[in-house]
Amino acid sequence: MKLHLRPMAKPMAPAAFTLVELLVVIAIIGVLVGLLLPAVQSARASARRTQCLSNMRQVGLAIRQFAEAHRGSMPLSTHNLGVGEEERAWIHTVAPFMESVDQIRICPDDPNGPARFKADLTSYILNSYVCNGEDEGAITNLNKMQATSKTIVAFEASDAIGTSHADHTHGTNWFKYALTRPNRVKLIWDRIKEDVQTNRHGNHANYLYADGHTKQLSEADVDVWVQANFNFALPPQ
Repeated sequence: MKLHLRPMAKPMAPAAFTLVELLVVIAIIGVLVGLLLPAVQSARASARRTQCLSNMRQVGLAIRQFAEAHRGSMPLSTHNLGVGEEERAWIHTVAPFMESVDQIRICPDDPNGPARFKADLTSYILNSYVCNGEDEGAITNLNKMQATSKTIVAFEASDAIGTSHADHTHGTNWFKYALTRPNRVKLIWDRIKEDVQTNRHGNHANYLYADGHTKQLSEADVDVWVQANFNFALPPQ
């Protein structure tokens, strides 16, 4: 009896991409990445902005606790240091009233953040009207403020300051010398931006108020005040 063996079937070759198909797939992936990247960047920017707001809220709580422990007095800036005293950013004055000053004193969107961190500085700058009693209209005691919810305590420090120890604004100069000049709006903005970074987060920045709440304002919001010659740093009297 003869056995008839069937020839073994040849394995089928696996399907392969053609060059054209591969290029189409790469193009599709590229388009998807291009569509997703702005959304990812926007989400990251939003997270950094939210982190900055959280930092400022914690700073605000520390300032209020400092004031309560010092009969309402607000923390001093380097402007008030005596001769021979070490220059340190004001935020270290309130450090005992917060859990970790190093984790919150730098804004994640601050391009000078690493340098400021190394120099023991902060991304946030005190309003001179709440820390310098020599400024006309200043109120340096929390208990004497008429409207804490409308009194700005701290701003986001200007990139122009860099790592200098200028840890307070110069609000008395913002509007003082520009009121009668034809280019007054530009002059006012120039002086504000010497102290405050009004576009740290896109065209917005964060602001800390004396009652502890934080608020995000656009440059357009600030420009309304500039056009009206309204010194928004001045505490309501």
